[in-house]
Amino acid sequence: MALCEGFSHLVLPVADLDRSEKFYQSVFGLELVGRNLVSEGEANSLMKADSRQMVLFIQTPADQVRIEREGANSTHHAWLVKTPAEYKRIEKRLSEQGFDVSDYRAAFRAAGQYSVDLVDPDGHRWQIQAQGPEATDVRVEKAGVINCGPADQYKLKDIKLFKEHKFFIVRLEEGILALSQWCTHQNGLMKWRDNFYDFYCPKHGATFNREGEGTGSVLKLPPLRLHPVQINDKGEVEVDTDRVILRRNFDAAQVVPMVCGAKLQVDKLKFVKEVV
Repeated sequence: MALCEGFSHLVLPVADLDRSEKFYQSVFGLELVGRNLVSEGEANSLMKADSRQMVLFIQTPADQVRIEREGANSTHHAWLVKTPAEYKRIEKRLSEQGFDVSDYRAAFRAAGQYSVDLVDPDGHRWQIQAQGPEATDVRVEKAGVINCGPADQYKLKDIKLFKEHKFFIVRLEEGILALSQWCTHQNGLMKWRDNFYDFYCPKHGATFNREGEGTGSVLKLPPLRLHPVQINDKGEVEVDTDRVILRRNFDAAQVVPMVCGAKLQVDKLKFVKEVV
């Protein structure tokens, strides 16, 4: 499957071939290839997208068409368009056709994700989606240096979210890390789960350990980004939100010891990139 370039075709049961052909032509822009071109026991219709994927409709009794239980939305299909601009053109056209183009799950999307839901005449649910560059942009909060209070208030294994400035203070045995709250997958906002001992992104399920390294099944993700930390002469933790450190893995040199004057030595770190 590593060499797979996409799916070949999708098979859907429909109650009326004429009705489905009209809907998929006018709404999704599919082209009719022909009728009864495959060896199915029932009448069928084959349509194709300009991206080469095909949809095969099989004539099915109306009471057997629905594959989704009433009131649920977990079973669906999706078209992914290349750019937000293309998505906006499609959204405008659908709105002019009378479709509701609001995204009822907008609050659950990561930054830069666009999606609209449609239902065909047989009740099959579809999404049209796009992903903008902001989905993977490195987020720099630019709130300046934030004083996070005395270092000695952070006990071993403590994790504190500074929600307004979108970072976590993490107290490790070696000292302190300041982890960006932005997920390195698609800029969802992470939360710490005490019961699972991990950082979790509710957008797509990515997980990370205390050091910010990826632990889940969502691709091979870079670790959570760092903000530079220093302990001032009063023993207080200061986090620089104007600077973000990208890294390939966790290294003990990234942790700032709990002593006055200690700070993150960015120039001495391996495999990192600083974004200002």
